[in-house]
Amino acid sequence: FPPKQKNLDPFNSTFQILESIASATPAWTSANGNKISEPTTSKNSDPNYNSKTVTESGHIREVDDTPNHERIFEQHKSGTKKEIDSQGNEIKKIVGDKFTIVQRNGYIYVEGECDIVVNGAANFKTSNSFNMQVVGDANINVHGSANVGVGGNADLSVGGRFSLNADEILMF
Repeated sequence: FPPKQKNLDPFNSTFQILESIASATPAWTSANGNKISEPTTSKNSDPNYNSKTVTESGHIREVDDTPNHERIFEQHKSGTKKEIDSQGNEIKKIVGDKFTIVQRNGYIYVEGECDIVVNGAANFKTSNSFNMQVVGDANINVHGSANVGVGGNADLSVGGRFSLNADEILMF
């Protein structure tokens, strides 16, 4: 049997406290200087169109059919949440670890800009070839040391001017 659930009044103070705790908005800066923060949503719910359920332990599920403000919201008692707003935007916030396992092929396509910010170490490994293509300019800024190791041959092809600037150049 499923756990006992309560339908709470949308103006219930306990429910509003749970929502405000989950909507903290951290901010960070992307590599190109964009300021990014967690999006906030406007909750213009009409109780006649909104169905909210909060379980005994504090899980929340909401389906809002308020005209022009339709949205779907789910939240775990830990604060991990997912929301789809009336424009089709999706916001996911995970307060613990996230694992994604794809046992066949995977594809990601973004029609527009994409910023990835990692506040810790980032590692990438492929068991086959790695291809990267930039249609435009590329900038790589390393604020510490950089090491490049090549197990086979290395070729560098420049279609225009090539410049090298260093305090000291050592060749072995």
